[in-house]
Amino acid sequence: MSPERPTLGESTSGGEGREGDEPVPVLSTLSREITRTLTRRIVDDVYPAGSKLPTERELSTEFGVTRHVVREALKRLEALNLVAIRQGSGIVVQDLDMAGGMEITRLLLKREDNTVDRGFLNDLLDFREQIGQTIVRLAAENRTDEELARMKELLAERRLAFHDQKKLNDINSELLQLFAQATHNRVYQMVLNTLIRLLFELRAKYSIPTELILQVQRVLEQIVSAIEQRDGEVAGLLAGRHAILMRKQLEHLARAEDTETPPSQP
Repeated sequence: MSPERPTLGESTSGGEGREGDEPVPVLSTLSREITRTLTRRIVDDVYPAGSKLPTERELSTEFGVTRHVVREALKRLEALNLVAIRQGSGIVVQDLDMAGGMEITRLLLKREDNTVDRGFLNDLLDFREQIGQTIVRLAAENRTDEELARMKELLAERRLAFHDQKKLNDINSELLQLFAQATHNRVYQMVLNTLIRLLFELRAKYSIPTELILQVQRVLEQIVSAIEQRDGEVAGLLAGRHAILMRKQLEHLARAEDTETPPSQP
């Protein structure tokens, strides 16, 4: 069975259309939507590894856009290592587990209906727990006095921001980034930046229960104390506790998003 044709909304051209019909901003938006849809199909094995995507002409007809828009979407898929475009052989789907990178995590977190993919969220949280423990261990070993002082400042600011969700999210983000910075390893910083963007995008839409905010505050204070004492082992154990709290929170938010009913602040 062929995939259901999506509604992209912005396009006014049907079939192949004429090259250049769409203004550049609309073209970019359409091609990104097509990239997202095709990525989701690859992840869901609608197009398994080794198979071929439909031709540019067929995709143009399916999505109701010009072939130029389709071509831009395919270039994005190729840049993400999800397909290989071979002259004379078509558009071949690559093995996601071997070729996929951090660049596609945002696409994988949401299904085509824009609800959270629980399986992928669970994988993401497992990874975040492991890397979080490693990061704070290294931060305890490598942090500078200036970085430690800023961590303490952020904790003090966080205590005053419990009822300001946006400010709280900004502080949480900066604090986690500071943990990664204190490792003095740029790879950890880049990976954590990706995770922060993904998880905080999900959290930003909903209120967080005050009791959970308080629990997280206490654990973060203990982590910073362990970092101050350069006790990486304790810091890592506490990061595991922090990850458990984050998992509870994000799973709660994912359920709320599935029902499109944001949880209320108690």
